[in-house]
Amino acid sequence: MKFGFSLAMLLMALSLAARAEILGTIETEQDDGSRSVIEILDEPQSVGKCDGDYAAAAYIMDRDFSLLAGKGCWKLLGSAEILKLEIVLAATEEHLLSGVPLSKIRFSEDGQRALQELSGK
Repeated sequence: MKFGFSLAMLLMALSLAARAEILGTIETEQDDGSRSVIEILDEPQSVGKCDGDYAAAAYIMDRDFSLLAGKGCWKLLGSAEILKLEIVLAATEEHLLSGVPLSKIRFSEDGQRALQELSGK
């Protein structure tokens, strides 16, 4: 029992250490009162056919739960004032593309600087 608990704690600690940093979020409220939240992450994307180098994740959130709606990728366009965002919906595998002005993203403390460094801008 004691060994199993220690192993579980070690695995949990390793998974937390490897977790991506959230550089910023884009939030919109839905008609039913829930929110859709897109997290802009600092880790390489893992979706496959996605036109961006870094990962993004989309969630539907309510007071009581959070549901992963899809994964995707992002990259800065042109003068680095627009973020190209591509999300692949988990349920349908449909690709959604959007151009988001950086002013619409709520960045973490050093998120915007880190985003621009990752993009080489």
